Order: sequence, then structure tokens, then C-alpha cells
Amino acid sequence: PEGMRVVITGASSGIGAALARHYAGPQSTLALIARREPELAQLAASLPGRILVYPLDVADGAALVSPSLHHRGSSATVVTFGTALGAEL
Repeated sequence: PEGMRVVITGASSGIGAALARHYAGPQSTLALIARREPELAQLAASLPGRILVYPLDVADGAALVSPSLHHRGSSATVVTFGTALGAEL
């Protein structure tokens, strides 16, 4: 998965954290999303590559439209609840 751009929700523990470890690499960019900021920061510090941390609740629609989440024109794999799909960001 080298060089991928991946958005992972629920990334602070469990399957989400395991997926972050799987997709992380020197040429990869990961956007890690979860409610627990300390756990996200700790995970991000342990991973290679470009790691973006978004401590937010995906159930909060206003948080999901934050300008910091918009990277127009970038293709990414979105992983949520253990399911992956291609998406345009």
C-alpha cells in the first residue's frame, strides 16, 4: 500500500488502529479520525509517512465539513467500520 492516501475513521484503537499501521509507509498519507485525541496523537507519533490527525466525532456533521478535511482533487481510500471504498475528496 506504499504511496496511498487513506482516510481511517475509528483510528484510535482496535481495527482502525490496526488499519493505520497496515497502510502507513514512508510515501503514504493517512488521515486518522477518532474522538480520542490522546490515543490518535500517540498512534500518529508511532507511524511513518505523512499522518494527519482529526480528533472529531464522525456523527457530528458540522465537524465533517471542516475546511481542514478538504483536499480537493486528491483520490483516497476511505476506511470506515472496517470497510474500504474509493472516494474523491
